[in-house]
Amino acid sequence: MPLSTESRAILKKLLTVVTQRAFSLLEILDKEYEALLEVHPGELAEITAHKTKALTELETADQVLRDFLAPLDATRGGVVENLLEDCPECAQRWNILTKALSQLRTHNLRNGAVLNKNQQRTTQIITIITGREQLAEYTRQGGIPLELSSRSLAKA
Repeated sequence: MPLSTESRAILKKLLTVVTQRAFSLLEILDKEYEALLEVHPGELAEITAHKTKALTELETADQVLRDFLAPLDATRGGVVENLLEDCPECAQRWNILTKALSQLRTHNLRNGAVLNKNQQRTTQIITIITGREQLAEYTRQGGIPLELSSRSLAKA
């Protein structure tokens, strides 16, 4: 049973909205990345508020899409791909959406890595400033990084 014209129009619109929300969040994650690299706390606070709002909008739009697809998927034996075969334009939009979601995952991991590095650096600076003993950090090869070993030798 092919999709009705009305269902196709709704599906196209929903895919467009979810994709737009995903791209909006991607832009915010890029701004967050730049602010993390340049360490701008004021910007980060503002960006985080925008990111939270954009994420909520994306999740809401995604849920509306899932709710729309659920009954259609169930009547077709659980295969969403068949829905997309009925509507090549929907399939194209679906592919764009999946790529955008993949980019979101990549951007989020990238930003998390920068945030983690900044946090480690801040902790290390505070440890140095307060004169507390630093715990040895080991490299992947099992050695102590050069900057830590030279500080240990200088103290000895």
